[in-house]
Amino acid sequence: MPPVEESKAVEASIELEHSIGFSGVPGCLFYHPGGEHFVFAAGGTVVIQSFLDPHDQHFLSGHDGPITCMCMSKSGRYFASGQNGENSDVLVWDFESKKMLYRLSEHDHGVKCISFSDDELLLCTVGVDSDKKMIIWDLSNGYIVCNQKSNPQPTNCVTWGGMVKDVKRRDTDKYLLVTSGAKTSVLWELDPYLGDLHAEQIHTTGRGEQVRENTIVEFSGDKETIFCGTTSGDFGLINVRLKKLMKTVRACRLGILSLLTWPEGVICGGGDGTITTFDTKLIDRQECKLDGPVVAMSFSPDKAELVAGTSTGFVYRVRLEGLQTLLVCENHYAPVKCVAFAPESSDKFATASEDNTIKIWDSGDYTVITTAMVKDAGAPTCLVFSLDMLISGWEDGKIRAHDVDSGSPLWLIDNAHRGGGTALALS
Repeated sequence: MPPVEESKAVEASIELEHSIGFSGVPGCLFYHPGGEHFVFAAGGTVVIQSFLDPHDQHFLSGHDGPITCMCMSKSGRYFASGQNGENSDVLVWDFESKKMLYRLSEHDHGVKCISFSDDELLLCTVGVDSDKKMIIWDLSNGYIVCNQKSNPQPTNCVTWGGMVKDVKRRDTDKYLLVTSGAKTSVLWELDPYLGDLHAEQIHTTGRGEQVRENTIVEFSGDKETIFCGTTSGDFGLINVRLKKLMKTVRACRLGILSLLTWPEGVICGGGDGTITTFDTKLIDRQECKLDGPVVAMSFSPDKAELVAGTSTGFVYRVRLEGLQTLLVCENHYAPVKCVAFAPESSDKFATASEDNTIKIWDSGDYTVITTAMVKDAGAPTCLVFSLDMLISGWEDGKIRAHDVDSGSPLWLIDNAHRGGGTALALS
């Protein structure tokens, strides 16, 4: 056979068809203001997905490690994403063009939290505790406006609060933002023309020194109050003018991991899987429970519903009237160890994960058809899929079979292999 000429050689390539799964990273899920898409982090990729068509996805790739934080600008024009590691860059994306605008390479070790200013002119990025940098960026050119040592340390969250107000509560030309973390919060005033950044710590004395760790921070609509969610499951109210913690309100167990403010009150997402709504008098009115800790929430444009994500990889649409939930997608929340198609069909495939579940997926719309749970067996080691049953090997040395329709166990071979089998095959 004669050799193929180099100019005529065809390069083999595989195009990514679909990405399944929200990574469950806190704050990395957004309802786009256009109303038709939601945006989330999947590993080291930002995924833009349509609510209506599961095949309509766009992938924004540029990171070489898992995304640790994300933010969306007020209009949805920009997105930004950060990562940890040697290349702890912040990438700024344009939603319309689906292209990267800037790669901001100033942080060392990692990026903890990021936030756009309300007018979409500035971006604040805060590094991890070993980085100790807080940087304000100019989005018109990608240059640094100012660079400060982060405060508090560690800083867990940052958000902007519009403009600093004068004594008559009128906007000045200085920006206001708040950082929050271990035991306290700090208000910052930024003069973007001089690059000056002035910090003032929030007073917590008078009601007992605050020893809670803040996980999430949001301004009220009028920018007069700051709401801080904590690992203790309550949220605090800070008066911006007085720079003082006024009160705390109990919301859930296992900490508040996400929080939204709106004209009708406050919405808290808890580590116990609950979403709780509070009215303007801070009285809890409604509650629903999702599968896993609620690590991200984002309003729809009309604020009639929100999209919520859990650390176990589930994404829901939640109607605020009655807190009715609709599952949008689900995922394994631990590494996937095995993937198998049935030899008789390519319409379905099965996966086994270290989260101790086996899932059967529909290849047409990427929904989960069946889930089988295996407890106290270690990680899966191998998997084979037929249209009649799922057969899997596990680290405990056992081979198990599950029904493909119900996920219920069918039979078990005890002590099949020490340490677990590494391969299975059906005759």
